[in-house]
Amino acid sequence: MKCLVTGACRNFSAAASRCAHMMARGLAANNCIVDVVIGGLGDYYGKDHEGCTDYNFTCLAKSDGKPGSVLKHFRMMYNGIIENRWDLIVFYSVGVQFVPLVTLARRHGIKIVYVQGDHYVTLPGMSIKDRFKLSIINWIDRYLSTHADLNALAGTSVLAEYFLEQAPKTPIYVSYPPIDIDLFSLGDGDCFRKRYSLGNKLIIGYCGGVGSLEGVEVLIRAMRLVANIVPEAHLVIAGRLGDYDHALSQQIDYPKLVAELDITDRVTFTGFIDQTEVRGLLSASTLLTMPKLEHRRNAVAAPIKLSEYFASGTPVIATTVGDIGTRFHNGSELLFCIPGDSKDLSEKIVYLLNHPDVAQQIASNGQVYARKNFDYRTWGVDILNLLQK
Repeated sequence: MKCLVTGACRNFSAAASRCAHMMARGLAANNCIVDVVIGGLGDYYGKDHEGCTDYNFTCLAKSDGKPGSVLKHFRMMYNGIIENRWDLIVFYSVGVQFVPLVTLARRHGIKIVYVQGDHYVTLPGMSIKDRFKLSIINWIDRYLSTHADLNALAGTSVLAEYFLEQAPKTPIYVSYPPIDIDLFSLGDGDCFRKRYSLGNKLIIGYCGGVGSLEGVEVLIRAMRLVANIVPEAHLVIAGRLGDYDHALSQQIDYPKLVAELDITDRVTFTGFIDQTEVRGLLSASTLLTMPKLEHRRNAVAAPIKLSEYFASGTPVIATTVGDIGTRFHNGSELLFCIPGDSKDLSEKIVYLLNHPDVAQQIASNGQVYARKNFDYRTWGVDILNLLQK
């Protein structure tokens, strides 16, 4: 089968990039010939295609100083469809150019998989302009989901229920974002420690979006409590720092908060790091944290960071937002903490730091779970089997 995986960039996130490329590898691993085309006006941050010979990659988004183009993206896909270049097209999330392309692809008998990991909702303080944009996004989302042969959701039961209501005639497949289990189990922790001068510290790792809804402030305040108990503990926060939290419409300054709490020497901000360094951080960490807050924006998505955390073989502490509290078992694949409660998070961190045998068992269980449920090859098998039904 000849396949295309495509996404339209408007600040295409690193997580979305990794997910799209893993989906392409999942199809390629199941004897498909795969093209990946990323287009649009947003920044393409991913380098996930480098060194990969499983598929052909074309970037028509803004990358390495080159301007992005919606028109070139549209033309390439349009020509490929009318030339019957593909048997299957995987559309990753919303793109305005996808509407006519999905219609055209269906007329040419091409199978359509629509991938979505979010449900876009209005938030308090959202401007009229942003509300209007959101209404257009949701219309496109509805159109793509109702015209697909399969909706592949990287999300929770809340997202599944929404799609069952929005597109009741389209079958759905719900999973965590697929990853390369083997790749994330081979990070160079020593190299990461050396680069950031971390020596033999007990690293509490966090990697992802650096914002309020991710619970970063809670994590920093928890570190203040941990610092009083475990002198060797050190918090590493990896992710792009900003000065404004768009989700909650408020200013943020986490380095300032760290200074106010007098733990500057106990916290390292790496900024945005590439996938190689992400793997290094996961390997170097004594434990990993995902302290997301309870919020409607966190209720639908299945975070790819959790898949990658598990695969690294490092113990994980996470809140129970979304389906995490029902999909996983407390004390088995990970340790639960209370959303928004820095004291509880600090206590869980100290417990795992002081009980390495428990931490190692959790890490081992999490890695086994990841290999069984998150591998990109399994995703490819499932998608192709569902399309044949």
